[in-house]
Amino acid sequence: MNYGNKWRIFTTNLSTKDLNKFNIEKFYNIIENNKFFVITTHINPDGDAIGSAMALFFFLKLFNKEVKVINHSETPKYYQFLDPESEIETLNNSNSDIIINADVIFLVDLNEVSRVKSLKDIVLKSKAKKIIIDHHQPNSPFADFEFTDVEASSTGEIIYKLISHKYNSYINKDIATSLFAAIMTDTQSFHLPRTTSEVFRIAADLVDKGANPPEIYRNIYETNDPNRFYLLSEVLNNMKIIKEGRIVYFIVKQEMFDKTNTLEPDVENFINYGLQIATAEIVIFFVELKDGVKISFRSRNDIPINELAKIYGGNGHINAAGARLYNISLNEILPDVLSNAVSFLN
Repeated sequence: MNYGNKWRIFTTNLSTKDLNKFNIEKFYNIIENNKFFVITTHINPDGDAIGSAMALFFFLKLFNKEVKVINHSETPKYYQFLDPESEIETLNNSNSDIIINADVIFLVDLNEVSRVKSLKDIVLKSKAKKIIIDHHQPNSPFADFEFTDVEASSTGEIIYKLISHKYNSYINKDIATSLFAAIMTDTQSFHLPRTTSEVFRIAADLVDKGANPPEIYRNIYETNDPNRFYLLSEVLNNMKIIKEGRIVYFIVKQEMFDKTNTLEPDVENFINYGLQIATAEIVIFFVELKDGVKISFRSRNDIPINELAKIYGGNGHINAAGARLYNISLNEILPDVLSNAVSFLN
């Protein structure tokens, strides 16, 4: 595919030792030759998104750059410890011009501009250099530069490699904590298949530089509001198992959020309970939205669940993907998704 004048790094093995051949100096040149940066990430950001954004924020501040982190969604409360000074803003009338006038916009943990939701039109309108840093399967390109590694455990891992190749000694406690949180959450505490020996070496270096694993784990997983457990009870009580246990799916309706005084971000990681069922090969998590449906997909072994997500305009990894559909009801989409999921079992 011809990307014209756009410069794109894309590899399936972006290891630290190989970075030079991908013109890694371009990353440093972008930082050194620009003054005003905006960082953003996808709607309903997870730990990798917030951790990666804040690590890049702290790194750029070391070079006395002007940096703003502006997202569509508010930061979930269990990731707010990564932003102790409340630097992350949500888009509003007063900061939209900041995006327009930026020199560089970093889009982390995403590869599709629609994923920034309300920021989309402003990002596209801005004359800033648009740079993707991501580990998902590449989508239609829109950025000027792209650092993508689909084999990476997380976007946090990629940012670690980009920074440490030349500035490893610059990684301070704030950067280390953010990157460790990014990697830990996207590897589900270091147990997913992409948790390589290199990932453990990176994690060890981050601990040496100030990341505190027990503290990070507690902040993310052990500071829940009781209402989240009431929601989890509702979700598990409505779990469905079909095809001799090979497909597990969950349905979360708006009335469940209302009943438990919770919000959509509170269901993060609930899908993983389905993977704890021994027979499960495909797990699907449906969330009824006020304007559509959010669907998360998980699979085991070589079932390419990202291909199922693509049917509904989504994307992701071979064993973890998602899609978000608008102006459609849960009842309309549910039978179709389950029917297609059955075909993927074969």
